[in-house]
Amino acid sequence: MRARIPEPTHLKLLKGTRKERINWNEPRPKNKRPLCPRWLSPKAKKYWRKTAPEMHRLGLLAELDVVGYAIICQLYAHILECTEVIGAEGTVYQTETGFLRPRPEIKLVQDLMKQYLDFGREYGLTPASRSRISVEPPDAVGEEDLD
Repeated sequence: MRARIPEPTHLKLLKGTRKERINWNEPRPKNKRPLCPRWLSPKAKKYWRKTAPEMHRLGLLAELDVVGYAIICQLYAHILECTEVIGAEGTVYQTETGFLRPRPEIKLVQDLMKQYLDFGREYGLTPASRSRISVEPPDAVGEEDLD
């Protein structure tokens, strides 16, 4: 059985975790707005530009988180590509011997969606993971409060 993944201190504070369970020496990255990585695919870059500003505004994305969030964006782009193939080609294909088989993109998109949700929970991208977070209005939190 695997252990629970530890939460970052800022999320524990937002949730109201007891003070003795807080790691007060956790590294705190500067709250500088991260730039979109150049290596992302065009669809992943589009998703980054759509979501990253809000993630940063909420204090859930710092410059140090670029690679992790870029992985989420790339997973999203791959999901779109697979669903486009499934939409255009259908859910099954015919083999050379005449048998109908499920398209490999179906299993691939299922795996990608699971990975997206697993990574996304780290960033509060699911309703359940957001429901565990209680934040002050973003205007009330200053840059100095996040350091």
